[in-house]
Amino acid sequence: MTAGPGKRMAADRGGLRASHADRDQVIEILKTAFVQGRLSRDELDARLGQVLASRTYADLAAVTMDIPAGLVRVQPVRAQDKPPMSNAVKAAICVAIAVATLAVTFFTNTYAFAMFTFFYLMALLVAGAQILSARHNRRSRQSAGRR
Repeated sequence: MTAGPGKRMAADRGGLRASHADRDQVIEILKTAFVQGRLSRDELDARLGQVLASRTYADLAAVTMDIPAGLVRVQPVRAQDKPPMSNAVKAAICVAIAVATLAVTFFTNTYAFAMFTFFYLMALLVAGAQILSARHNRRSRQSAGRR
């Protein structure tokens, strides 16, 4: 059986004063133990109070004495990484928005059509810039591959 984090800490530096970083490290160990079901909520609260009141490494070691040393740190659950949207898809979205806006404003009233013409032209301008950027990126990758 391996010694827990508290036993190692007490053996190494027992009487020395603990720093804020040392307390933070013990707090992380306690949080991980709680997430893994090794501590109840009441135990966690009581031990966090002890950690905050502790002054030496021996005090900190007493708080984590019964927690196994091989405690695996819990990794936060992350969403799956999606590939970034290509410039061509961005351009298509801009064109679709521009066409939809133009169609809706044209059939509702002419004043709205006149107002949204500027936005329509801006959407087309952005779409054109995205297309040119995609073309430039594709050509630069092709020329880099030839070298």
